[in-house]
Formats: sequence, structure tokens, C-alpha cells
Amino acid sequence: MNPVLTPDARRRITLPARPGLDQPLEFHSEADGSYRLVPVVTIPASQAWAWTPGALAKTKAGLEEHHAGKGISANSSKGAAFLKKLDR
Repeated sequence: MNPVLTPDARRRITLPARPGLDQPLEFHSEADGSYRLVPVVTIPASQAWAWTPGALAKTKAGLEEHHAGKGISANSSKGAAFLKKLDR
């Protein structure tokens, strides 16, 4: 059974303790008048670029190439030659 929460004089409620609920929550006000709390993960601003659609697409493409065996190891002769080109 879900607990019934009653706001205090300042219109605050206290959420019951729940395992895993020690992270930030996003508050959603639904069209039917209900509220929904959604756990979120925050990303430091300096790393936000990695979560743009373009960066995610490139990461996905790179992983697909790797899983298809198209990648080269930096420890191989091909990889060493590639890294040497980058140093120029």
C-alpha cells in the first residue's frame, strides 16, 4: 500500500526512506494533477559535449566498427604507424 503524505504548514512533504533514492530527482507535474519524481543522473558541464547527438552517434559508430573487427590496436604495427602520423 502506498503511504498517504500530508503537507505541513509550509506545504512541504517528507518522502519515505527508500533504498536507491539518494540521488537527484526531477519533479514532473502531470496533466491529471498527479506528480511524478524521476531519478536523474547529473553530468559535469565539462563533460556535457559527450552527450550531444553528434558525439553519441560517433561513439556508437566507433563501437560498431570495433565489434565488427574493423578497429586497429595501438599495440600493433598498423596502430603504431597510425599514431606516428598523428604526431606529425
